[in-house]
Amino acid sequence: GSTTTNKITPSTGYYLKSFTCTNGYTTNASIGTGATAAQTITISNNKNVGASTCTATMSNTYTVTTTGTGVTLGAASLGITYGKTVTVAVTPSTGYYLKSASCTNGYSTNATTGVSATGAQTVTINNNSKTANSTCTFTGSNSYTVTMTTQTGDRVKFDPSNFSVTYGGSAVVKLTPIAGYYLE
Repeated sequence: GSTTTNKITPSTGYYLKSFTCTNGYTTNASIGTGATAAQTITISNNKNVGASTCTATMSNTYTVTTTGTGVTLGAASLGITYGKTVTVAVTPSTGYYLKSASCTNGYSTNATTGVSATGAQTVTINNNSKTANSTCTFTGSNSYTVTMTTQTGDRVKFDPSNFSVTYGGSAVVKLTPIAGYYLE
C-alpha cells in the first residue's frame, strides 16, 4: 500500500517511450515524445503482495507524417532518428509542379519548388536534432502565370497583361493596337 520514487533522465535526443511494472504495480510516469526531461516517477504498490520489476524503455525515433495535395508521396509516415534524415519520393500529378514544401517543429527539407519542379524528386527530410514528431506538407499546383509582352516596344496593349491559367485550361486576352498600328 505504499509508494516509492525513482528519477529517470533520458539521454540527449531520447524520450521515455514506456514505463511498466509487473504484479499490478502502477506509476505516474509521463511517456511519449514530450517526455524528454528528467522526471521523478512514483511507483505505487496498490496493496499487492509480491515483488515487482519496473522497466523503462527509451527511444530516439520520432515520426514524420507526410501529406500532400496535387502530388503523390512515397510514404505517409516515416520513422526518423534524432539528428538524422529520411527520404520520401514526391511526384507532382500530371500538369502540376511542386509549389511548396514545409515541415513543423523545426524539421527541414531539400525539396525543389517552383514551376520547373514538375518531375519526381527524392526529398530528404532532416530532423535537425529536434525531439518532436513532425508533419511535412507538400503542395502541388497546376496554375501557371502568363505575362504578356511585346517584342518591339509597346505598340499593343493587353487586357489583362498578367493572368493565371490552369494546366489544360485557357484564358482570353484582349489585344488593342495603339493608333496607327495593326496586329501583324
